[in-house]
Amino acid sequence: WAEIKDTVPHEQRVKWLDDYLAQDAAAWAAEHRGIVWVQSVALGHKISEISGLPYHGGGPESEELIRAESGKRSIICSIAAHGSGRDGLQEKFYEQLYAELPSGNKRMEQGLGRIHRTGQPSDYVLTEAYLHAPELRESLRKIIAGAEFNFAMTGIRPKILMADMDVSMEF
Repeated sequence: WAEIKDTVPHEQRVKWLDDYLAQDAAAWAAEHRGIVWVQSVALGHKISEISGLPYHGGGPESEELIRAESGKRSIICSIAAHGSGRDGLQEKFYEQLYAELPSGNKRMEQGLGRIHRTGQPSDYVLTEAYLHAPELRESLRKIIAGAEFNFAMTGIRPKILMADMDVSMEF
């Protein structure tokens, strides 16, 4: 395999068992004017296909394209490409949906900071996330535990610990 692995073209295939989550995220994007955050490229493209809204992944022109957004419609964004280092989104949006939770409390802190920061004209920001599976609730629990640890060690309160949370599912 070592001798031929670079000669075999990689072909990514996605098989949708059900597109309910993509449909629901597209409906959220139609009802709100915010950012739909995704980790997987396939989900980002699927939500874009259903909603007709742009998917902002990575690439050489990604920063220019996302900065060109007016904020008059929802957008779909890659957490990896735009979850940090994208100042300006707070001027356009005050709502966001995590169709997929970011991995780890650092990524969550960065993601929350995309719209909860200086320059946000709204008195509040709204972040929603899908927590329909025990694994997702456990992931959020770990993010919160990591944020509590960081706060105890540094004295700097992470954004997730500043939030009023309405989590209707038991941890």
